[in-house]
Amino acid sequence: MLCEVFGVHRSSYKYWLVRDNLPSTEQLVLQEKVREAHELSCGSAGARTISDIITQDESDITLSRYRASKLMKNLGLVSCQLPQHAYKKAAKEHVAIPNLLARQFDVAAPNQVWCGDVTYVWTGSRWSYLAVVIDLFARKPIGWAMSNSPDSELTVKALTMAYELRGCPKGVMFHSDQGSHYTSTVGIVANNELNREFNVKHLNRGWVTDTTYIKTHEGFLFLAVVMDLYARNIVGWSMSDRMTEDLAMQAVTAAYWRKKPKHQINLHSDQGSHSQYSSRQFRKLLDMYNIKPSMSRCGNCHDNAVAESFFSNLKK
Repeated sequence: MLCEVFGVHRSSYKYWLVRDNLPSTEQLVLQEKVREAHELSCGSAGARTISDIITQDESDITLSRYRASKLMKNLGLVSCQLPQHAYKKAAKEHVAIPNLLARQFDVAAPNQVWCGDVTYVWTGSRWSYLAVVIDLFARKPIGWAMSNSPDSELTVKALTMAYELRGCPKGVMFHSDQGSHYTSTVGIVANNELNREFNVKHLNRGWVTDTTYIKTHEGFLFLAVVMDLYARNIVGWSMSDRMTEDLAMQAVTAAYWRKKPKHQINLHSDQGSHSQYSSRQFRKLLDMYNIKPSMSRCGNCHDNAVAESFFSNLKK
């Protein structure tokens, strides 16, 4: 009756019922090529790109983007494009070092202008930091250094290597961003007054502070916290897209105005890979708030175990 209503021959309906639902060999080969093209692009290629890749590589196969889209849908493949990073526009120059280069990257001779920067790379077991120095004339690295900490020593090693490899040239302009590893001054390291005595009997007598990074949808942000050792709760915090001394100062300021302590406080921190805790400006802030500084030994995270433990629980 249904065949008569829709005008379909009975033989066609019976053939449709017993048809082979398994994909053909040609279909399986095409699906594998689509999957390979998608993996080759690290998951970024869409239907249009995949159809172009397969058509160009295989002379006997012509794949339209509509068929490629259908195959991707059947295979559960999705094009994942990295979002464009929105860089903040900042016109404020450094107080002591102006922007002499002013984006004039075309240099007429070698050893006139060098530029440097620091980034992090995955080394298989951990993140390491890489500092490079580039000659703008040849656009090639002439100095580099790697370290587990992005401190001033890292950038000094890269610059020293470039200076010695180029025969100690005179009158070179060195351009960089305002990273604290390029602009830091000699830090002031305090004694380890806390000495792992984390059990405090009163409020507002012992605080610990530390800084970590947190991954967000728009990139990494840095978080600085201040914790009261008596109640083991956070009394001050601050977040920023840069790890500077201002980040640490804002967290301490928030803790001070929130608690308004009447007695001197012992504030313990590590020595800060970015000199945010050992900078002179940060120490002046502690003196203004009548806070006595205490610092962990260099490279010893257990001296600041309470703050490190809080960050560990925060990131779980």
